[in-house]
Order: sequence, then structure tokens, then C-alpha cells
Amino acid sequence: AIAATFALQLHLVGSYEQITTEELQTDRPIESLDKLLEGRIAGVQVQTTTGEPGLPVQVQVRGQGSLPRIAGNIAASTQPLFVLDGVPLFDITETNTNNSLFSDVNSQRLNPLTFVNPDDIASITVLKDASATALYGADAANGVILITTKSGEAKRGSRFNLSFTRGLAETINDIQFLNTAEYVELYRETLFNSGDNPALAGRTDIETDWREIVQHTATNTDLDLSLSGNRDDLRYRLSAGYNGLQSIQRGNGLQQGNFSLKVDLPLSEKLELGTRLSTAYSQREGLNAFNAFSYPPNLPIRNPDGNFNNDGFFDRRPNPAALLEQNENSSNLLSANGVLTLSYQPSAGWRLRTQTGVDLYDQNQDQYNSALNGSGRAQNGLLRRSNRRNLQWVANSQVLWTPQHTGAHHPGALFGGELQRQRTDQLVAVGSGFAFDDLRRLDFLPRDRIDAGESTFERSKASLYGEVSYDYDYRYYAKLNARRDATSLFGGDQQANVFWALGLSWAFAEEPLWKGKLPFGIDYGKLRFTYGVTGNSRLGVYTAQGLYRYGDGDDYGQQIGLTVSGPINELLSWERKLQTNLALDLGFAEGRYGLSLEYYHNRTIDGLTSFDTPYESGFGSIVANAAEILNQGWELTLRREMTQGAAVEWFSSANFTRNRNELLDIARSWPPKPAPPRGWSSVATWAPSTAFPTPG
Repeated sequence: AIAATFALQLHLVGSYEQITTEELQTDRPIESLDKLLEGRIAGVQVQTTTGEPGLPVQVQVRGQGSLPRIAGNIAASTQPLFVLDGVPLFDITETNTNNSLFSDVNSQRLNPLTFVNPDDIASITVLKDASATALYGADAANGVILITTKSGEAKRGSRFNLSFTRGLAETINDIQFLNTAEYVELYRETLFNSGDNPALAGRTDIETDWREIVQHTATNTDLDLSLSGNRDDLRYRLSAGYNGLQSIQRGNGLQQGNFSLKVDLPLSEKLELGTRLSTAYSQREGLNAFNAFSYPPNLPIRNPDGNFNNDGFFDRRPNPAALLEQNENSSNLLSANGVLTLSYQPSAGWRLRTQTGVDLYDQNQDQYNSALNGSGRAQNGLLRRSNRRNLQWVANSQVLWTPQHTGAHHPGALFGGELQRQRTDQLVAVGSGFAFDDLRRLDFLPRDRIDAGESTFERSKASLYGEVSYDYDYRYYAKLNARRDATSLFGGDQQANVFWALGLSWAFAEEPLWKGKLPFGIDYGKLRFTYGVTGNSRLGVYTAQGLYRYGDGDDYGQQIGLTVSGPINELLSWERKLQTNLALDLGFAEGRYGLSLEYYHNRTIDGLTSFDTPYESGFGSIVANAAEILNQGWELTLRREMTQGAAVEWFSSANFTRNRNELLDIARSWPPKPAPPRGWSSVATWAPSTAFPTPG
């Protein structure tokens, strides 16, 4: 993870956009910062797959560069890389296994971004093209989102802030369903036309509004407090917050509390120490009864004896009212993220910095389908308990050279190295057949009624990176950067790769011949061009390696044995994205109005896909780099900057994006046919020779 400070000193050669906390409107009733990006930045698409609070949100920067996950097949993550103050965050959408015990259908992965308090955010920067993201190398193909948190006050003194928000929400534009009379009339007609008995349509004296059963008024409570200050050049910021969100759907809500401490301490005139620690605890309830809306309105909620109606229609599906009262689906998440930075400036123009960061994600989930309703009746109660823990750390050291600008020549350089390691542990236990519905613990079950499994995923990465930049007289800019990543994800000769980018720009409005003479009141103008290659390695930890399965289903001679479960593919490698970006930036009225128009052409090669293989191989499918995807489009951003000192200060922006996504090629057999060469390539080979003496 590269410090955002240098990434933003690119003189706008690459494509990036930064929005501040004022533009984000962090006081909105939203539980995670990714939702704050919706509609704010051109080319950034935010999709919530469900209305349930706390679940991951799909974020795409300039389209979908990888194939989607279909029918349980492994697929590369399409999420951008989120970096919090230099520390990469856990990508919960990355898949590792198809095993049904760890299936996403049975688990709810909580969004790791919920632990970041929006009130702590100073700015969010979205890096879009290769020139802006290539320094992040192996995981930058889908874009990079840098999150910078607030620091202590620059001036001496202290400031205390307290904010409280309480909100209510109701549904709008509800779908109108049939009442009992209308439903029975149409159902009788259907039965008659089908040759069945119309009396099977049911009773006409019951009117049940299932929507009213499962919905209520949603509430949102948000409390934030912070203390920040500057004392003897020690800058500090201490913050805490609470957010409670109850969804419109009963039994669905999220409560979370967070705490953060950030300190910047000058140790000397040249040495500075910075640290930040953020923690959060979330509790989520997720009893889903969304399909209850379309249930027949002539079904009673309870029988005459007062018990829930679990007969007939509800024999194999739960009565929504019974589900909300008898079932359980709760999750809790403990998150922690910290960073320690040491910066040293030996002389003017030189800065050395070393940084170490840690990110922890620990989630527990309890699910119980009660034997008293249709969700767990067939299993006489079904309990599922799971734990997912991810711990990753990153260590980064770099040297930055930005000499004092004299004359028209302005060079700069950055070189550094980075180490990362990640470990994810998963534990799942499932049990059924409970003697009493209230005894919801696995130790009340015989062992033959319990199925358990655990898995561990580990990976590490070592990287070297560098960047050189130059501009002449603030008119002509050039930037070249590269990063070499070596990772334990892949095998054979695929463990290391180099990603790079070239950027050029021309501030034509600064040309002496045109300065102040451009039409339409243009006082700022720049053309930008970038091209580069980035990668995506978030495709599962052991996807390239041969795997063995060890379990009760593989007994031999009354002994548990190992069974080969995954094929080796030493050719499996990064998804690579070739990115081209063209841009025009214009400013009017001394910078109060701005316009940016960009065209991008992103082609993913070596896309990850899974397809069937001949059973003679011993496997039914294999994962390989055998797809090609194209995303191309344009972005237009219009901005009106805030007028400082005016009686009324206001800021406005609008953005428009058009993206075309196309699957260019995909292999349908193994091995895939070699792709024809594109462009130019250079290959050098060397082989040592050995001479042996001739006998005799």
C-alpha cells in the first residue's frame, strides 16, 4: 500500500478524483462508506444486492473487469482495492472454495467497511486508470479507493464535537397485491379452467396482510463525538460513535459502535511519528421474510387453538410470523485496523518513510431454523454456527525525492518495497435433530447428527516499486511507474509479474502564446494520456495448487483417507488489464467552474474462468486464464467550486458515464488454444552447457 500523499502529487497525469467529507454528506443514515460513493464520482457504480443493512456492497470502477461467479464456480473479485491510511482492507467478496459447508448461501458475510465511521473520514480518493493505480500492482486492476482519516487540529487548542441524528423511514410505491375476494375469484377461475375443484381456492372470510406482518417503521440512530487538538505540536484526534439501524423488514437490523485514536508526534525537526488505531463491534440480525408479500391473503396466521398455522401451504415453508418469533439468524463482527508510520526528512527534497499496518476481521454467526415451523421441521431443528477470521499485515518502506524546484525543470522519484501476509481461518458446524426446540446447542446432539469443517488459507506477497516523474515549466508532464509483485498464490514460473504505466500530459493553457487568450473564458486547460498494465490476484488462495480433501466421506479400511479434490494448474496467473485513458480538463472563471472529459479503453486478458474437463483427467472442471473482457466508455464531470467568503457558499457537481462491457473471448475446452500474438514481444533465453571428458 502506497502512501496517498505521493499518489496525489501526480500533477493530474493519472485519472483520479477526490471528494471531501463535506461532499460525502456523512450525516446521512448510511452504515458503510461505500454507499456514500453512490452517484458521487463518474465511472463508480455502487449496487446494493439486498436491502439488508450490513451486507457487502458491490462497487465497480469503470465496469466489470472479471467474469461473474456462476453456479458456484470460483471467480476473481471485481471489487476495487480499499486502502485505509495505507493499510489494505479485507476483501470479503473473494472466494476460496465451492464446498457446500462453506457456501455463501448459508452464510452472511458482513461488510468490513462498516467499521469505518463516516465521521472520521477526511477524504476519499478514487484512482481509476493504470497511471494512478499501477503502484498498487497485483490488486489494482479494478481500481483503488484511498480512505484518509481526519487528524488533529493544525492550530493549537482543542475542539469537541457532538452530533446526534434520529430518523424514521416508510416504504413508498408499494406493490399492490390482491385482497382475499380478488384472489379467490381468480384462483377459482384458474382451478375451473384446469379441470380442478374450484373449492380448493380456500376460505373467503380471512383477510391477512402479510406485508403488515413483516414490516414496520424503520429507524436510524446515529451518535458521534470527537475530541481533537494540538498541544506542543502533538496532534491528536479521539472519536467514538454508535449507529443503530432497524430495517423496514422486521428482524433485520444492525447495531455498531466504533472507536478511533489518531496521533501525530514530531520527535525532532526531521523525524515524525504517526499512529492510528480503529476498532469496531457490530451486531446484525438477519431474519429474511421478504417473499411473504406474495403469500395468499386467505391464509390465517394462527390456528383456532392459538398456535401458528404450519399446515398445508406452510408445510415446507415457514409461516412469516412464526419465522420472526421462532428462528434465529444473528452475526457479530469485531474489526480492528491500525497503522504505525515513521517519517524522516534528512535534507530538503528527501523523505524516508516506513509503515506497518494490521487489519483484523473476526465474524461469528448463529443460525437456527426452528422445528416448530416449515423452515426446520424436516430436520427437527437445524443449527449452523460459523466463524471467519482474517488477519493481515503489511510493512512498507520507501524513499521520496522531490528536489526544490529551481528553474523550469522539476524532477521527482519514489522507490520502495513492501511485504504482505494474510491468513484466513474458517470454522463451520451444522447440527440437526434436536429433542427440544429451546435447547439450541450442538452439545445436546449425538455426534452422528453433527457435521463440522474447518479451513485455513494463507498467502504472502513481496513487492518492489518505483516511480519517476518530470515536468517542464508546469506545462509538460511525464510519469513512469512500475511494480514487481511476487506472491505465493501461483505456482511454476507464474509467481512474479511486473505491472507498469506511462503517463503524459500537456497544460496547453499555460503556453505563453495562448495564456489568457483562449476562447469561452478558458483559463485552465490540460490534455492527458496514460497507458499501462495492472493485475488482479484476488482469485482464491489455493486455486492454482493441487488440493486434497480429508473427511469422513473418504474412508478406506475404516480409516479416514486423503482424496485429491483439486487439480494443479501451474500456468494459472494474474488477470491482467491493459488500460488506456485520454482526458481533457478545462477550467473557467478563475477555477470556479470545471469540466473533465475522459475516454477509457480497458481490456482484461487472461481472465479467470472455470469450465468442464474430460473425466479421464480425474476432475470435472479446472480454473484457468482463458477469457478476454473489454470495458470502454467515457466520463463527463462538471463542477462548480464553493465561493469562499460569499454570503451564501455552495458547491455543486454533476457526472455522466457511459460504459460498454463486452466478453470478447472465452475458452470452452482444455487446454485452451494459444492466443495469437498481439503487438510486439521480446524473448531472451539462456541455457548453461556442461562438457564431460571423453572416456579413455
